Amino acid sequence: MFSSSTALAQSAPASEALLGAYRSAFESGDVDAIVTLFTSDAELIDGASVASGTGEIRSLYHAAFAAGLSGSNLETRIDRDSQLARGIRFVRGVSRISPMAPGEPFCARFVATIGAREGHWRIITFSEAALACAKAFP
Repeated sequence: MFSSSTALAQSAPASEALLGAYRSAFESGDVDAIVTLFTSDAELIDGASVASGTGEIRSLYHAAFAAGLSGSNLETRIDRDSQLARGIRFVRGVSRISPMAPGEPFCARFVATIGAREGHWRIITFSEAALACAKAFP
């Protein structure tokens, strides 16, 4: 699920692996698995909502799944992945959430900072803003 410490030098695939683990946890509605992907002091900004630390991030995801995101399909694409410093990467991409219940998909542009902590890649900051799906996935 995560890159090992020996793979930290090959960090570009780490972004894909971390995103894949996030997608899997999200689609299964596994809040505990999602939270383990964040650092303990991570910050998540979702529109007007700001969650600081894993406790608030956990609450945000519990509320989102209770509000109808459970069972949704998540598609993602990384558009930019660059190293900021050793063990720190900037990742930008787009996502599309297709709800299980009838309704329109929700698309967003996301930016994240990920870092290697104790041999595993974790999300340090994550922010997303709504984006027209035709622009995100033409």
